[in-house]
Order: sequence, then structure tokens, then C-alpha cells
Amino acid sequence: MPMNENGRDAAVRGLREYRENLLAEIQSLKHDLNAVDRSIELLNRQKERAALSEAVTNEYEGLGATKAVIRLLSENPGKRFTAGQARTEVERRGFSTKSENIYNLISTTLNRLANEKRIRRDRETEPMVFWTEKEADTNSASLTSQTVMLSDEEQKQALLPTEQQG
Repeated sequence: MPMNENGRDAAVRGLREYRENLLAEIQSLKHDLNAVDRSIELLNRQKERAALSEAVTNEYEGLGATKAVIRLLSENPGKRFTAGQARTEVERRGFSTKSENIYNLISTTLNRLANEKRIRRDRETEPMVFWTEKEADTNSASLTSQTVMLSDEEQKQALLPTEQQG
């Protein structure tokens, strides 16, 4: 038996309502998934920091950011470091600061050294990287060839408030 116009309208309204309910449910699930992803990311960071704290040395204790970065790069000729990797490595070696965001401090230091021509920066790579090709005097004002990279994860981490980073 064919459906009358009122019946079709009711069926269309019912389908639209069902569709809206499904869309709301999907949004709720996406929100829950994002919360789970954030929790996993925070747990991974805590795990990394715990591993870092176990392996900490004190060789960079008391150094300023510039000397710590120059020492790190000159002790690892040919090895490329992203800003995040440099931060992790100088922290592992005992570097500490009163700065609230050590990542920004190290990244800014790397970029300043590149601007001063004490190191080189490859702006074409995404993310940028720093490195040295030969050992340099850690007290010297110059280093040879170096570059900086920020991975997507490092960029996200840099944007997080300090409380969420650790």
C-alpha cells in the first residue's frame, strides 16, 4: 500500500532525527578517543622522563644553555639533533634551568647560534636539524656546519602548557 504524504514526511523526520542522533554519538566518541590519545601521550612522556631520570649524569650541571648546546653538538660531530632531541640529551647530562619551558630555551639557543653564524641551520628541511661536522672547542664562539629540526610531536609538545608536559 503506497505511503501518503504525511507518512513520508514522518518517515523523513524520523530518519533525520536518527541521523542527528548518530552524528551526536560520533562526536561524543571522537571526544572520548581524543581524551584517550592525550592520556596515552602523557603516560608515554612520563615513561620517557622516568627513563631519563635514571640515566642522568651531571656533566652539564651548572652550564648555561649556550655552553650546554655547543658542548653537546661538538661532542657528537656528524650527529644531527632536532631541538627536542638536543633538549632531551642536555637534560640527561644534567643541564637544568630556572626557565619554565626548557624546550623553548634550547630551541631559541639553537636558532640564535645559527643567526650568529656560530652554527648552520637548514631551513629547507621539515622539521629543521642542527649538527656539527667536526669537533669544536666547547669554549669557542664558533662551531662548523649545524642544522635544526622540529618534529610534529615536538611542535605539539612545545605548544602545551608546562604542567601538561610532564
